[in-house]
Amino acid sequence: MATTGSLDESRRPLATELLIVVAALLAVQLWTGTLWQRVVGPAVRSLSLADALGVDGLGAFLASSFVYSGPLVASVVVIAAVYVRARNVPVGTALPGRSDLAMVALAVATPLVLIGVTDLVGNVTSVPFKTLVLTAYAERASVTFAAGTTLARVFVAVPLALVLNQVLVQGSFRSITSSDTAIALTTLLGAFVLGDQGLVGGIGETSKYVGVGLFALASLAVHVSWRRFDARWIWAVAAVPAVLFVVLSGVQWVASIDSIAAGLYGLANVATLGVAAYTYERTDSLLVPALAYASLLVASEAVVFLFEPGPLW
Repeated sequence: MATTGSLDESRRPLATELLIVVAALLAVQLWTGTLWQRVVGPAVRSLSLADALGVDGLGAFLASSFVYSGPLVASVVVIAAVYVRARNVPVGTALPGRSDLAMVALAVATPLVLIGVTDLVGNVTSVPFKTLVLTAYAERASVTFAAGTTLARVFVAVPLALVLNQVLVQGSFRSITSSDTAIALTTLLGAFVLGDQGLVGGIGETSKYVGVGLFALASLAVHVSWRRFDARWIWAVAAVPAVLFVVLSGVQWVASIDSIAAGLYGLANVATLGVAAYTYERTDSLLVPALAYASLLVASEAVVFLFEPGPLW
């Protein structure tokens, strides 16, 4: 089981830590969503690596993907490394041992089972799985092509998910609070911020981070009211903004579900986030949550390729 920092949360309220985490995530979002996509990325993409290597077809696609995505992933890892060093955030770099095999199995099996159930329900309710993941393969696409594109996606999505969820978010929370609280906060924050973009490999929109920042400020107001005032009505008034945020977010999430299959797919993503956080906390190894994220991606691609080839719509 992973060790955490001091559990004396009075020295730094969780709301304060949440504000720090949101600031770090915003820095990543600014780099990947603005500077990289608009400035650095186009310059990197213009490099003709495929021509230099003399490859075409799938080889050209993979070469272009890796030459574009490699520096992006590396730059995000550098940002995370600076954050970790500056704040002394614990990062689990150990390899899982024999005692962790149950956690490894849980990480791999949970996404596989939930994606399978989602596809089954989608077939019964006439909701193609590929419309949920927004991925399609031509009917005569080769196994090599499907494997190559899946590998390219895993190469980008899994490191990004680890950096955002385990290193920046969970690593920050686990240093000041209990493991269970860190797991819950990591799962909930990821589900809220990344819900519209796919929970594995997404970065999140600025508006979502601003929303979480406002929630953190509201929570900090609750914390201050509890420590400085004895009147319960003041506590209740201070809690209103935070409670409203939670209720409205829940209502918005429920309203966004347009089918049973879509709800199950969302559950599969959130469960994968939760399992990744749980297994990371229990094994102190980034490899285990990486397997959970990879399992979700590979299972999703496999369902589309094997059972639903053809146009997306």
